[in-house]
Amino acid sequence: MSDAGKAVFLSYASQDADAAKRIADALRAAGVEVWFDAAGGLEHGDEWDAKIRRQIKECVLFLPLISANTQAREEGYFRIEWELAAERAMGIASGTAFILPIVIDDTREPSALVPDRFRKVQWTRLTGGNVPPEVLARFLKLWSHRAGVVMHEAGRSSGSAPAVSPLPKSRTGLRVLAAVTLMVAALGGWFILKPEAKAPAAAAPAPVPVSGLSEARQLTAQARALIDDDLLAVRESYRLADEFCRRAVTLDATDGEVWATAARVSGLILQAKYEMTPERKELAKTQVERASRLAPDSIETGLAMATYLAVNGDPVQGERLLRQLIRRVPADKRLWRQLVTILFENERLPEALEIFTQSAGLLDGDPRAETLRGATLIRLGRYREAEAVLNQVLQRSPTKAAYSWQLVLLGFYRCDLPAASRFLDQIPSGLMQEDAMINLAAEIWLRLGEGDKALKVLQKSPRDFFEEGFEIRPKGYVAGHALQLAGRPTAALAEWRQALVVMEKRLAANPNQPLLLYWHALLQALTGQKVAALETRKLYRELETKPDAWFDAILLVALGDNEQAILGLLEGWPKANYNLRSDIRGDLMYAPWLAAIRQDPRIQRLIAEHTAAIERDHAGPAASQPAADDKSVAVLAFANLSDDKANEYFSD
Repeated sequence: MSDAGKAVFLSYASQDADAAKRIADALRAAGVEVWFDAAGGLEHGDEWDAKIRRQIKECVLFLPLISANTQAREEGYFRIEWELAAERAMGIASGTAFILPIVIDDTREPSALVPDRFRKVQWTRLTGGNVPPEVLARFLKLWSHRAGVVMHEAGRSSGSAPAVSPLPKSRTGLRVLAAVTLMVAALGGWFILKPEAKAPAAAAPAPVPVSGLSEARQLTAQARALIDDDLLAVRESYRLADEFCRRAVTLDATDGEVWATAARVSGLILQAKYEMTPERKELAKTQVERASRLAPDSIETGLAMATYLAVNGDPVQGERLLRQLIRRVPADKRLWRQLVTILFENERLPEALEIFTQSAGLLDGDPRAETLRGATLIRLGRYREAEAVLNQVLQRSPTKAAYSWQLVLLGFYRCDLPAASRFLDQIPSGLMQEDAMINLAAEIWLRLGEGDKALKVLQKSPRDFFEEGFEIRPKGYVAGHALQLAGRPTAALAEWRQALVVMEKRLAANPNQPLLLYWHALLQALTGQKVAALETRKLYRELETKPDAWFDAILLVALGDNEQAILGLLEGWPKANYNLRSDIRGDLMYAPWLAAIRQDPRIQRLIAEHTAAIERDHAGPAASQPAADDKSVAVLAFANLSDDKANEYFSD
């Protein structure tokens, strides 16, 4: 091997030599240095053993092949290799790619005989060792960053510019650099349009040959590859992309494309709710403004602007801008995906589904877009269709969002808690470090009455406030309920008091944010501060444009006003759509925070009626088609009620 510092170590059992060779051949064809032991993990002499240990110590990536063959062998040289790699990984920073487990058959992760370190990262399935182009592209991206084929920062002193790896001198190295950069361009939709004559003199430079990319452009290429990769859409990817962009604008503050990518990264961080701080919002605004001045005609600038508008309260203008961009570049599926996202997040669900037709098939098979399709079908109450779509995504190219929505469908809308708990075992352990998955998994265990299991899940998150996924809430609120279920009420009260401190700090920076006021009031109620909680609730209801009867019911139960909570739910029930009623039903049936009103006959009637509707829809020949307006929604909800009972509900 010519360069161990850029090498990949492939570790496997001898019975899997054919699959290992196919993987090695695919990587080598792309120009990757691969350490491939042709003997297939057989016993070796001291000299060979020392060489293997050295290669594991020096390689940039370690690929263990997991299969029925490795399962059947409790002893083998490959197990020594695995332990050596796991030991080295302990000294590598969290979030830095090193061990990339590959499953080449139907071996399941939970039962795999592997070092614990392997379970801390996401696994890849390459049946028979066959490497699809999209998987090879993702691997090349990781390898190029780790191996230094693309610019990286090393040995940087305070105030100095980032160090740059020299371009490889060999033809193979140049081919790899070109392949990686072109792959990034394909994933990111590298569209750079010539600015109008009126643009400032410092407008973004014209496209340059791949081999001549500036240092700043190399960094933004890596950032785009991270944020546009469906399978890498996790918090750490966005954090790393943000870091690349910050370094890029330091290197070249006159490149509009660099600012545009930085603005899009910030917009997506806000959209994913990874960081909802005033500082991030102000940074996104500044980045969009700079990109607009320096590269006003760039597609990347337009996409960043549309994303920023959508997350800052002007989705209509964001949608209008996206449609204009699509007319210019109809083949850029990033534009279509962002359009679907805006429509979805603003509850324009039929229109969101229509985008799949308007895109002329461009989004078909796209994991991120198909996940959005499944989520839209869930919101429309078409659960059987949604489950089919999400199952296809999970079988082909599983994304974090697909796992999340499938878990939501099973555990929260269909309320099949046994199926949801089994599905938790299928989620890669690496994804179970993400706040969205932790939040969902903890609530599944709460609904099953397993407080200790919920606490164990919650311990995986270092943050004290969940700002990702389906619900934004303080972790201590959930942990307190878990402690109560575990029979530790004093510890639960202490947890809620600590969460209240967290909320007070957040409110100091955002004093009139309705959602923060709601959680503040709820925690005040849980810690016995009833008068203060009522005052905070009053302010919340004045500032919230659309107070949620369901949220308010949870707060009223915490205040001990169960009757008012029930009346509020009965009043709000006819106004809720099919999907919201499904969600409320799950809380009424299982959530510990509504246990005090669960047995009330009026609540039991609501649960029974909607459970029957869901069962009919799930078992029937056609998927559920919820009514489009409030009147027909009410008819659907109360179809089985007597006239007297219906009049009682509608009496207000």
